[in-house]
Amino acid sequence: MREAWTDERLDDLAQRVDDGFNRVSGDIRELRSEIDSLRGRMSDEFTGVRSETTGGFVSVRGESTAFRNEMRDEFGSLRGEINQQVGSLREESVALWGEVNTRLDGIQQTMIRFNGALLVSLVALILAVLLRGG
Repeated sequence: MREAWTDERLDDLAQRVDDGFNRVSGDIRELRSEIDSLRGRMSDEFTGVRSETTGGFVSVRGESTAFRNEMRDEFGSLRGEINQQVGSLREESVALWGEVNTRLDGIQQTMIRFNGALLVSLVALILAVLLRGG
């Protein structure tokens, strides 16, 4: 047999439904509060990470600028040393070519003297043959 719904039973059911809704509403408020708190903590963490990242990038940028300046100075120094060495090699090669030219001039003078002596000897030989009646 079916039980009849009495006012008392309906009031009891209504109270239980109200209590359930109140409990669910409380749970939802609690969840919202936790979500808001989590959102705040996440925002703080993201801000911290952003600050650390920005600081890291600034640090890396500073280090790379310092490294670039150091490399520029080193390359400038090397360029100076290389230019000095090239200048020194040029001076040495000019001096060596001067020596070679001096030696070639000496060889040329020797050849001119030898050819002159040979020409004089040849003319003397020809005159000797002609004077002999040849």
